[in-house]
Amino acid sequence: MGRAAARALRERAIPVHLIEQDPAVAKRLRGACDRLVTGDAMDPEVLREAGLDEAPSVIITTTDDALNVFVTAQCRRLRPDVRIISRISRERNIEAIHHAGADFVLGSAALGIEATLSILMGKELIVLGEGIELFSMPLPKSLSGKTLAQSDIGAQTALTVIAIQHPDGTLRTNPPASTVLMPGMELILFGSAAQRQRFTEVFGEAG
Repeated sequence: MGRAAARALRERAIPVHLIEQDPAVAKRLRGACDRLVTGDAMDPEVLREAGLDEAPSVIITTTDDALNVFVTAQCRRLRPDVRIISRISRERNIEAIHHAGADFVLGSAALGIEATLSILMGKELIVLGEGIELFSMPLPKSLSGKTLAQSDIGAQTALTVIAIQHPDGTLRTNPPASTVLMPGMELILFGSAAQRQRFTEVFGEAG
């Protein structure tokens, strides 16, 4: 999974730094990434050597759930603002990995279900992850008149605004930060149920 993620990211010209504990495997990975660190990802110094202090995101892909939980907690402690994606093999560990600080969790059951549905529907696979969903929310009165940047939705709730539906039914995807939020708009958001609840608590109901 780690090598597949690295290939996909590099195909999109996104720099990839890998940590591999096994020296023999590490030799085979040379050339597959921009930086390769041989060592234990549980070691804070190894994480820092791999670039944790500057990385916008971390992907944790071992088959050991306990290790993934530990490394997730370690990354969250060292970099509270980093986005963490973690693999989980057993569904019962999903709650633990979220508590450890993962933003996005990939479980085998969810991957299988979404892959099957994408094949049946003839669509490209889009993975939202365990507990992640797309939903719409009417624009709260407290955000009316503000730009998307001024709304501070991401910082306040960790939700991502992926589209805005205007009162006339027009849907604007990937809206720019300068978009002015007006009454009657609906926000299309990406996140968890807890983040959705946080949105309502912070910004209130629609005006």
